[in-house]
Amino acid sequence: MNSVVLASFLLAVLGWWMTSLIVSSALASAVVGMAMGSAPYYYIYILRELRFRRSEALLPEVVDLLGRALRAGLSLPTALETVGQETAEPLGSEFRMLREEQQLGLPLRDAIMNLVERMPIDDVRFLATAMLVQMETGGNLTQILDKTATVLRERVRLQGQVRIYTAQGRLSGWILCTMPFVLFLLIGMVNPDYEKLLVTDPFGVQLVHVGLVMMVLGILIIRRIVDIKI
Repeated sequence: MNSVVLASFLLAVLGWWMTSLIVSSALASAVVGMAMGSAPYYYIYILRELRFRRSEALLPEVVDLLGRALRAGLSLPTALETVGQETAEPLGSEFRMLREEQQLGLPLRDAIMNLVERMPIDDVRFLATAMLVQMETGGNLTQILDKTATVLRERVRLQGQVRIYTAQGRLSGWILCTMPFVLFLLIGMVNPDYEKLLVTDPFGVQLVHVGLVMMVLGILIIRRIVDIKI
C-alpha cells in the first residue's frame, strides 16, 4: 500500500509540473495532476474488476461441484475443501482460505461471511445466502444449489449480452475522453504556436476550464448510461 501511495504522489507531482510548463493555469495543472495521481488506484481497480469478472464466470461450476460433492455424501465443510482444491483461481484460493479459517476454529458462518467480504459480488452473496439459510433452517441443500447454479448461469449470460450491447457506448466514451488530449499534444508537436493563444489568453484559459468540467460531466453521463445492473 505504501508503494501505491508513493507512486500516486510522484505521478501527481509530475503531471502538475509538466502541465504548468505548458498551461499557465493552476486549475488545469491540478486536474492533470489529480488524474495522473489516481492512475495507480485506477489500475488496481481494473485488476479488481477483472478478478471479480473471472470469479463470476467460474461460480456456476463451483456451485455444481459443491452440489456433486454433497450428493456423494460429503459434509458441507469437506465439500468446501474439495471445491478449494479443484477450482481454478481466483476462487480456488478463496475457498481454501475459507476452509482454513474453519479448521482454525472460526465458525463456518463467520468464515462464509469473510468470503463475502473478500469477494463482494452478488453471485457470491447468493451462494452464501443459500448455504446459511440451509444451515439455520434445514432443507435439501443440493436442490438449493441446483437452483442457485441455474440463476448464476442466467446472470452470466445476461451480463455477457449487456457487455455486447453497451460496447459501442463504452468505446465512444473512451474516444471522447482521450481524443482531445491526444489532438492537443499532436498539434502542439507539429505547430507549438498554434495553441499558444488558448493557454496564455485569460479567455482561452477559461475555455479550458469549461471544457474540462464538461468532459467530466460527459464521462459521468456515459458511465451512467452503459452501467446496467442485472
